[in-house]
Amino acid sequence: MLAIPPGLVMCPDRAKKRERKMIRRGSLFALAATVLASCATTPVATTSEVSRASGPDLLPHEVKIFRDKWGVPHIYALAEEDGYYGLAYAMMADQPERFMAGILATRGELAANVGPEDLPAQIAGLFGGVPQMIESDYQAKLWRLTDLAVEAAPKLNPQLQENYRQFLRGVNAYFASHPGKLPTWAPQDITVADLVAYSHFALWPAYQAGIGMLDCQRGGGTFITAQGAAAALEQGYSNEWAVMPRKTATGGAILLSDPHGGVDGRFVYEFRLHAGDLNFAGYAFGAMPLVGRNDNVGWGVTTGSPDIADCYKVSTAPDDATHYLFDGVLKPVETRTITVGIKDAAPLVIDARYTDHNGHMSPVVAEAPGELFVVSTPYVGFMEGMHNAFYRIYKAKTVDDFKEALAEKGMFPQHLLAADTAGDILFVNMGLAPVRPEGDIDWTLPVDGNTSATEWKGYHSVDDLVVIKSPPAGFLQNNNVDPRLMYHSPPVETQNKPEYLLTEGWLPSGKQTTRSVRAINVLTDIQGMTEAQAFGLAFDVKTELSDRWLELLAESLPAESDPATAAFLDDLMVFDGQVVSNSTAALKYVYWREALRGLLVPGDIAMLESAYNGKILLTDDMKAKFSEAIVSAQVRLEAVPGGLSRTFGDEFRQAGDNGDSWARSGGSLEAYPGVPSECGVVTLLCDTTLFPASYFPPDETHRRYAATGSRLMRLDFYSPEGIRSYTAHNPGISDDPASGHSDDQAEHLLSQREMKEVYFDWDRLSPNIVSETDLETRQTQE
Repeated sequence: MLAIPPGLVMCPDRAKKRERKMIRRGSLFALAATVLASCATTPVATTSEVSRASGPDLLPHEVKIFRDKWGVPHIYALAEEDGYYGLAYAMMADQPERFMAGILATRGELAANVGPEDLPAQIAGLFGGVPQMIESDYQAKLWRLTDLAVEAAPKLNPQLQENYRQFLRGVNAYFASHPGKLPTWAPQDITVADLVAYSHFALWPAYQAGIGMLDCQRGGGTFITAQGAAAALEQGYSNEWAVMPRKTATGGAILLSDPHGGVDGRFVYEFRLHAGDLNFAGYAFGAMPLVGRNDNVGWGVTTGSPDIADCYKVSTAPDDATHYLFDGVLKPVETRTITVGIKDAAPLVIDARYTDHNGHMSPVVAEAPGELFVVSTPYVGFMEGMHNAFYRIYKAKTVDDFKEALAEKGMFPQHLLAADTAGDILFVNMGLAPVRPEGDIDWTLPVDGNTSATEWKGYHSVDDLVVIKSPPAGFLQNNNVDPRLMYHSPPVETQNKPEYLLTEGWLPSGKQTTRSVRAINVLTDIQGMTEAQAFGLAFDVKTELSDRWLELLAESLPAESDPATAAFLDDLMVFDGQVVSNSTAALKYVYWREALRGLLVPGDIAMLESAYNGKILLTDDMKAKFSEAIVSAQVRLEAVPGGLSRTFGDEFRQAGDNGDSWARSGGSLEAYPGVPSECGVVTLLCDTTLFPASYFPPDETHRRYAATGSRLMRLDFYSPEGIRSYTAHNPGISDDPASGHSDDQAEHLLSQREMKEVYFDWDRLSPNIVSETDLETRQTQE
């Protein structure tokens, strides 16, 4: 039996009169339950017979929230702002601590108010221990996220401002009726500016600022941190591809969006919204839907963009570190005091420094003797742009409308991919890219910050970027490569572009991924893609490299195999490259490759690459290593539970919130401690499947649990009649392990390589409703 989400009261007696109580639109937020209760009365959530007509009957300012069997809320209202009210109400029922902790972190006030012991385990894991919380708070304040959001909030589209105000009142309403769900440490007086900053907070250190910080990291400076421990600079990975109608058998385009990262995808919230003329299905980042679809257009995102931020290396004035020369004129290094509070401890007081570059306050993030490394990003001046652009996208009717929405300065820097019901598909290498001065300058490294010769000359328009619409190939794909590698040969749209518009430095120029190679090969060859083939490609676990690796191994083996390794080899040599959970051969392949990795020395890599590509033969020394790795792998495998009968899924698992785990398929076979999931820049050492995961090292039970991978996959089928969608949100929608929806999708969908239907239309939703919540968003006058 499905558990009823918090706040939903089942009413089996359908003849019983429904009782509704109104929730007034009160103050934005008040912490004390008594204050909340005084400004709003408690709504009664009911379940009743639902009309099977084209949609539910609605009164003005009435909101209905229907939950399907996965706990996903479907929100219906007559006005947009009322829909946002309902979205907040539903979100708080599922993720109250996550939202509140996120607001504190966005303000740089997390460590001052909570410790890891105050948070549910899965949320505490997002922020780490107290040192990580302190560093997060320091970075939020260093980048002045709250100040920037206060400046940006009045620049939001007026209707969007109202939507966000009603979202906050929906937050208020939920805790008015469920005061016991309000964390004692919850922030007070949440504002629209908080919502603006919230959507930037988790993205900022990886993208808007992180791209420039990586430039500084390459420059060799020592990073300045709150307590001396440098924060890891990490970005996500993702898959996306789209196929045009002429290559499908489904009557229209097909689009796959599969963002990767930590397998807990609850940092966004899955929902459906039908409010006013806004019809949307997707995932919200706080109040801002991030990826999804409307009636006519859908889109996805994946890491990659133009170079949108720069690191400047500034030499300070001789004998005066508080100033620097800029074109020979002395300029000050501005100092601002940052105070980072710590629960039950004295606060940290840190003097942060800034320079004026490109008309923006640019923080000092690293230093060396006599030098400061500062990051300049245009996003500090356009925080509202991402919100306004997405708001326009929610109402796009074609991919051309989608592109026009990107004219808003400040859109999230990503590879964007869209499709529409007319059959068009569109790729944009998106980001607010500065116009750099001409010259032979590597903008992925620190550049001279003492001269105007490196100052920006404005910002590129969308038309300057790599934009590819409905290409002759009949498909688009980007699996974390620069746009020149989206096909077997570079698209014509990448020609004559400056290097900084093609890659941001995180994805190395010319670096292919095996995921991208696999997608190109399949999508080039396929004709008449069926729904089954689309699902198959979304969950594809075929390695592109194993066939050649096993050929090299066969060349390395002696004429007669050692009897001790015969059973191991017999299974390994028939490995078909399918990394499925029930495969014993897949696990042997992993063990052999890991054993070989331990035998390699730096000089082996270039030789292996040449041998793999058929340019040279393996040396005798390398052949000996191939064989030695077989022996080592067999000994290791025989020592773990199951021995040679152990399957891939016996060892590679997805952990649940209740201590359960499930067998996984697919992954990055070369992910292990000390090696990034993309395995550096040598593609042949990164045998990664399209349905990916990287795993933690084996625990004491010899199991490896997924650390990163697919977390909010969506597959859309387009036609002139509309869009049909399927999703898998890892691990589930709720943070409450008792809800029945905290890891149900990990268990029943991701571990089975399956998706659930998106009940976008009323006729599809109505037979699948599990519960209904009725709300009134303002007091009705007598």
